[in-house]
Amino acid sequence: TGNCYFNPYQFRDTTFIRYGVVDSWRWDFGDDTTNADTSNLKNPTYLYGAPSTKNISLVVTSCKGCIDSLQKSLSVNDRPLIQLPFKDTLICSIDTLAIPVGNTGVFSWQPNKNIIGANTAMPLVFPKDTTRYIVTVNDKGCINSDSVTVNVLPFIKVNAGNDSIIWTTDAIRLHPVSQALGYQWTSSSGEQVANEKYPLVKPLVNTQYYVTANLGKCQHRDTVIIKVVSYPVAAAGPDAAICFG
Repeated sequence: TGNCYFNPYQFRDTTFIRYGVVDSWRWDFGDDTTNADTSNLKNPTYLYGAPSTKNISLVVTSCKGCIDSLQKSLSVNDRPLIQLPFKDTLICSIDTLAIPVGNTGVFSWQPNKNIIGANTAMPLVFPKDTTRYIVTVNDKGCINSDSVTVNVLPFIKVNAGNDSIIWTTDAIRLHPVSQALGYQWTSSSGEQVANEKYPLVKPLVNTQYYVTANLGKCQHRDTVIIKVVSYPVAAAGPDAAICFG
């Protein structure tokens, strides 16, 4: 366990033995900056000289003369990796957004404006304009920063698209235009429509489709009409006979 190469990593042996006891340990910490990267302790700590992927090996022996070994790779970071749920998102101006961070440590968010919990791992932000929030995490002396851009719209609009005509039994995909993140559809015919941005529908009669687009608490509605017509009947006329030439 550890967070960056500025602080020691803790190694723990969990060897299980049926008979006797483990009586020796030989750790190789895979540090490519030195040859003094070994230990005979059961649960040693080690401070790396530089970040990289290390190849760790452990050899153990027991009082019964048994021996076993294993190898594992360890990614040693130069700073803690900040676990943000997203880097760019969109909200409406009347909404509040939670930004949970999957890290431990001491947190600081900037700018300290339109934010609740600026020193926590889950602040609530409610910017009125597009804002870039920067979080700094200090995990036992290992420090890193990252950012989230919260784009803000004053309102949301949706255009359900142009009315269309299709043949009976054909399907058509609806194409609304909107920056909303959620869509709810209903139809005048009772046809079930998937609540996604571009649903595929198959009306059997002239049908009006209603869409409600949501961006948080902001919403807007629009409709589109799909008319259904029967396939044309081809008529080439009666057969005929003519003279050669």
